[in-house]
Amino acid sequence: MRDMACRGRYFNDLLLNVIMFVAAKYAAELSNGSCVSAMTFRSTAEEMLYRADTHLLTKSSVTTIQALLLMADTLFAWCDERSLSWQYLGIAINMIIDLGIHTINSAFYQRGSAEHLEIGRRVVWAAYSTSRDFVPAISDMLTRTALDMDKVQSIYQGRPVRLRAADCSVPALFFDDYEELESFNSLTYSTTPQQLDIPTRSISTTSGLCRLSVIAESVIATLYTESSREKDAQDLMEAHNLIALDLEKWCKYLPEHLDLRWHDMNKFDILPHSLSML
Repeated sequence: MRDMACRGRYFNDLLLNVIMFVAAKYAAELSNGSCVSAMTFRSTAEEMLYRADTHLLTKSSVTTIQALLLMADTLFAWCDERSLSWQYLGIAINMIIDLGIHTINSAFYQRGSAEHLEIGRRVVWAAYSTSRDFVPAISDMLTRTALDMDKVQSIYQGRPVRLRAADCSVPALFFDDYEELESFNSLTYSTTPQQLDIPTRSISTTSGLCRLSVIAESVIATLYTESSREKDAQDLMEAHNLIALDLEKWCKYLPEHLDLRWHDMNKFDILPHSLSML
């Protein structure tokens, strides 16, 4: 919001129009669930994207990556334009690699403020993960926007993953006490939104989902690649056992308020985005 007001480095008109396109699906007047009413924002964003003088497609930047990730998700989940969604996601991932945001050893992480490093970590994990509740951008609206990124799109569309854990070295560590402890608002989950007196737990939920996404990649690589059909039953069983061990470790390190297996209903409140981990 600061950079929107002062035209800072983490904002541009492309991102603004994409935010408005995404937000349109939550607008109360769109009772028919159609994305037609949001086409003004979408067409403006795509005009900027394809115009030669903007250089948005030829020069990688964090704001363009954010816009493409948001656009890809909305086209996939709302407008059912799966092929175009896949293309935009691919461009975003290529830009992430071009800037070196996927590796902690790149120049991207050797300079800049703590805010700059935080944005880098959020961008790469938003692109990588299966998280549906975590979007790296400038508005709280965006932290409530659904994201079906690389792993989820791979599962739904039966296509290979493009951002692999083996090629990334950025930890799933996010530092924002406010986002973790702010009061939960049921805006995108209820027709009568309420501000509830319970913490949102966005950061711990997001971290858990990011680690779970790494396991999801193992499932895809073991069972759903072209070469997996050539493996015998014994190899598949061994892979299954390794994945089961990874899941046990993942559960072991979940914070108590997110461990839904042994949840004490009287001790913790269960929120919708935390349930997605089940």
